[in-house]
Amino acid sequence: MMMGMGAGIFAAIAELEKEDANLQPELLTAERARELMTAYASAGKLVSFGIAALSRKLDDSSELARLTGSSVGRAKNVVTTGTVMASWKS
Repeated sequence: MMMGMGAGIFAAIAELEKEDANLQPELLTAERARELMTAYASAGKLVSFGIAALSRKLDDSSELARLTGSSVGRAKNVVTTGTVMASWKS
């Protein structure tokens, strides 16, 4: 496992993989499904933030598209978002 800055993301991915493997929506109540949907949506937002923040180091939408499996157009938007985020911290 990776050590240092960002190491926690690898542990979080491993845990999410386990959760996904054990996910059985048909056994959930609608209320529990809503709770889990909210949690998954929150995780997705956190992941999107990390991708946008890291995109500043790449500054290459083609590479970002390849690494994330997204379109170049979407990657360009993410790089732009990452650049804007950087300007907020200044």
